[in-house]
Amino acid sequence: MAKYSYTFKKQLVDEYLTGGTSYKSLETKYQLDKSMIRRWVEQYKTFGDEGLVRSREKPVYTHEFKLNAVQAYLTSEDSYLTIALQLGMREPATLVSWVTSYRDSGPEALRPRRRGRPAKLSKKPTSQKSKTKDMNVINFDQEKFKRLEEENYRLRIELAVLKESRRLRLEKEAQLRAKLKPSSASGTNLD
Repeated sequence: MAKYSYTFKKQLVDEYLTGGTSYKSLETKYQLDKSMIRRWVEQYKTFGDEGLVRSREKPVYTHEFKLNAVQAYLTSEDSYLTIALQLGMREPATLVSWVTSYRDSGPEALRPRRRGRPAKLSKKPTSQKSKTKDMNVINFDQEKFKRLEEENYRLRIELAVLKESRRLRLEKEAQLRAKLKPSSASGTNLD
């Protein structure tokens, strides 16, 4: 996207505001999209000359502000540009991305996230806080080991019960077969 100077933007805004020209005529005269010209005019009306100056600083918005802005857009019939300007935002595209994120992932998508690579872990604990953290890890590992031992013990008992019930079932089946075998053998012997 081309960057336009303050003087160029001001010239277009003045042409529109002095009357006699429309967005459409400015669009054809300067080969620009009329929505861009409209946005410059609205920014000038809202913020004055500051609305046309390109800002080098990226504004930082709180989570609550983002939620309020999204709710304002979703509950009204106004455009992104109108809502953004009412809230003091210079870029309606920011509001568009917030609404899209909100619709895709809910309000948690608007929370600030850490950027960049995660910090490397040091090899040695350097403070008392990291030492207590290491002790918590050791205690957690001991508790986990104790739980695993208890689970192992329960599983051994369960396995022993299953083996014993299988042994008893097999014995009963063997006794039934033994009872059935002599009777069938006597029936085939006809002297």
